[in-house]
Amino acid sequence: MTFIRKMSTAIFVFCCLNASVLCAEDAVTPFHEALKKANTPYKNAMNYLHTGNVVFAGIELEEALANWRQMRTQYEKAAPGAYADDQNLAWDMAAIEKLMSLSLTSLESGDIDNAEQSLAPIRRKLHDLRSRNGVIMFADEYEVVSVQMDALMQFRRPSPELGKDQIRHIIKQHAEAFYKAILASDARATPTMRKNEIYQRLMGTAKTSSPAMIKQIEGKNTLGFINYLRELKSIERMLYLHFG
Repeated sequence: MTFIRKMSTAIFVFCCLNASVLCAEDAVTPFHEALKKANTPYKNAMNYLHTGNVVFAGIELEEALANWRQMRTQYEKAAPGAYADDQNLAWDMAAIEKLMSLSLTSLESGDIDNAEQSLAPIRRKLHDLRSRNGVIMFADEYEVVSVQMDALMQFRRPSPELGKDQIRHIIKQHAEAFYKAILASDARATPTMRKNEIYQRLMGTAKTSSPAMIKQIEGKNTLGFINYLRELKSIERMLYLHFG
């Protein structure tokens, strides 16, 4: 085989492999869009429950449940791409629908706490669903951001004694992990997200305020730490609601 023929064969194989990858991505895109269609009102419902707006929480939850049922009907027995061989997909879809239904029932009976508790595991279930199938998206990296923020918020009240080495070391570790997770999430942002002005503003602030918060911790400035923590908590929640 001549050099030119060898090169032609190599190029052909390379193009075929690329075409296979693109086809797989194209096949799974509608699935992710359907997931987003159900996930957005779910997140809104969680947010409204958190702020005590029960009426709007119910409206969003009804939409989330309807969209999830539609998605389950379409994909439960015909999952695309990376999810095609997932034997637990049907079980997860049924479990998530049940959690949404339980939450709606609790909400209608006035049990707001149970309604919120029923919805809480869904975010993790969606992450596990993608993770075990080798799919990593912005939302998956961003879950670490939320975990580290929850850890940091434990030190908001009462105000921590940053003069104590052990306490300062623990808080700094969480703050550094938070900043690292912010950067990892940003690396997973899609081109569409990067063009979004809200994303640019929120993520830009998170990337500058996170190291600034670490400096306040290192400087034993409790008030400075708390102020940055409040700001970053708000940003963490808004980024999740818009893009998580």
